[in-house]
Amino acid sequence: MIVPVFDHYLKGFICEDIDTLILACTHYPLLKSKMKVYFNRPIHFVDSALETARLVFSVLGAMNLSSETTAAGPDQIYFTDCPERVQGIASNILQDQNTKIIKADVN
Repeated sequence: MIVPVFDHYLKGFICEDIDTLILACTHYPLLKSKMKVYFNRPIHFVDSALETARLVFSVLGAMNLSSETTAAGPDQIYFTDCPERVQGIASNILQDQNTKIIKADVN
């Protein structure tokens, strides 16, 4: 059940009667529809991943670094933890068994 987790992290926002919530982690948009039900009132969600992608697209275009190709490359996900732990989960979510999980070194 997801509600206890939402209560833990979001209950304070209900008490504050917010009208906008910034989804600051890349996986939060996956929970947006359930959050709408949880808040049970109109609330605007700002998807930081989408806004970041829009900004990157704009910057790449301004620097003449964007590509006109419509061909998709292979899915590669860089993860700071043990890649083996998320390989199956990522493959299921993306419906692609060829998704490559790569350990990212952030040092």
